[in-house]
Amino acid sequence: GRRAPDFIVQDPSGSWLPLSGLVNRPLALVLLRPDAPFAAELVREMGRLRDDPAYAPTIFLGIVQGPMTDLVRFRDTQKLSLPLMRDPGTIAQSYGVGALPTVVLLDPDHVIRFKLDGILGSQFRTRMQAVAEALKRLPESKHPEGSGLALDYTPHPRAPLFAARDLDGRRVDLAALRGRVVVLTFFDQDCPHCAKDLPRLAPVLR
Repeated sequence: GRRAPDFIVQDPSGSWLPLSGLVNRPLALVLLRPDAPFAAELVREMGRLRDDPAYAPTIFLGIVQGPMTDLVRFRDTQKLSLPLMRDPGTIAQSYGVGALPTVVLLDPDHVIRFKLDGILGSQFRTRMQAVAEALKRLPESKHPEGSGLALDYTPHPRAPLFAARDLDGRRVDLAALRGRVVVLTFFDQDCPHCAKDLPRLAPVLR
């Protein structure tokens, strides 16, 4: 019932896809490591559900931990149809996912409605049935009235954690900068006032 942590994933072509870009659609996420037990079986089964019109309009995504080369090798050797994206290193942790492949279902408001790991061994079929049943209910799930995003209006609220890439492609993670002063400047690259102000700000920050 809590709002899903925001994230951005990278597809094999190198493009980045933010969760915020998938608005008003339920999501079925499979978070996994390629070498985890039953990872390939789970992804194949989720791909089969994705191809079933009964589960429209849900968007299905596999989110793979590890380097892009492992993701591509896993996809190609297993001949998987489920779209696979790379976890830049923060998503599994933010969703509380450990070593086992995990299915997380988000309703159209991106509220977590279902989460299940341990889909392996003799429990595989039983747990996949539970996933399928939850998927059928997902498009109709609604966020409870009056339970919006909790804002911390304290004198010193904590900044939300995020990870991003700089212009050189290097990863910037706010959590890794803990203990240091961080200045965030939000601007529009087409704004003429921003274009004047940023050069004035640079020497002050240096």
